Amino acid sequence: MDVSLCFNHGVSNHSYSQYVESIAQQYLQLSGLPLPEPTPLYKPGAISDQPRILILSPHPDDECLMAACALRMQEEWGAQVTVVPYSYGSNVSRRVSRSQELKDALTILGFNLFDPRKNAAYEKLTQEEFLDAVKHIDPEVIIAPHAKDRHPTHIEAHAMACLAKSAKLLVQTEYWQAAEEPNLFISLSTQHVVKIGEALMKHVGEVARNPYHLSLPAWYMDQARRAPEIIPSGFGGKGSNYIFGQLLHMGRIR
Repeated sequence: MDVSLCFNHGVSNHSYSQYVESIAQQYLQLSGLPLPEPTPLYKPGAISDQPRILILSPHPDDECLMAACALRMQEEWGAQVTVVPYSYGSNVSRRVSRSQELKDALTILGFNLFDPRKNAAYEKLTQEEFLDAVKHIDPEVIIAPHAKDRHPTHIEAHAMACLAKSAKLLVQTEYWQAAEEPNLFISLSTQHVVKIGEALMKHVGEVARNPYHLSLPAWYMDQARRAPEIIPSGFGGKGSNYIFGQLLHMGRIR
């Protein structure tokens, strides 16, 4: 495959799939290591069958970067996943376009969208609007950035997520800065990474600024690299051969 095809922002889904699969295949060939069986996603006893999940996305595109855990929950728990956008970004001229890009990305991911803003407004979510969304969705699990995720809007989204006291679990993700105390690692297949990358490509304006869909596999590989040392109990104190994965912190809202 000509990997240069993937640097074209109009790259086809087929080319992106080849790109991710080639990375995984070369990793296995060069490492000489077997690929372990996926670890079933742990579900706390307090979580019901087909639970409702709310992703509080700081910006359109973060729902993709935060999607890995929710995809596993959707597949293994039958979860109903709904994305609530906290912000449409600081570039006012891009907000309408980003709203459509978000809808296109969610079509790929198979997640729902709920935006409690009134009159097609695109300003940051207010506390009242967020609590309206929580009341409407009634989530058992909230997915949001961790408290020190560097970007101000990510930090604000974390603080707002903590207002949802009725939720049973808060799953905290990392992006701009590694979380200090992750306690959960979930493995991802190449198919998961491809789906997330293809959804990310729907954010055309953002990908045009920085083709970060191409570094997505490396980001997941780095989390898989760090996981055995950070969460040794999750692997019985042994290293892991997982190629892709996501580090998270799962706990109750304080």
